[in-house]
Amino acid sequence: MSCIQEFQASLDQGQGKLRATSDQAHKVLPNTAQPGCDAIKQQLKTFQQDYDALATQATDTRGNLESLLNSWNSFNRSLDQVSTWLKETEVRSKSDSGLKSDLAEKKAHLEKFKAR
Repeated sequence: MSCIQEFQASLDQGQGKLRATSDQAHKVLPNTAQPGCDAIKQQLKTFQQDYDALATQATDTRGNLESLLNSWNSFNRSLDQVSTWLKETEVRSKSDSGLKSDLAEKKAHLEKFKAR
């Protein structure tokens, strides 16, 4: 996630550079011929659209990564619970694993395990 935060910081810096470029462009527009003005305006518009698309994609990606991280953490918690249950069950089954001689004892033993 630190990589995403660093990228977000660089996006913020990019926004500042885009704003500075736009300010400078608007300073030179009054002294620029019409074809040049049109080209500058078009280029600024393209820069802004590209930046907006990148910022939107970065926000979406961050949201997706956070969602995936939450899912992964949930999976790990479930895995820990299953591992703990399995170890406890294994210990109990080894301690209660004596062979039973008749059907009634075997059924009672089975019910005992089902109840856990």
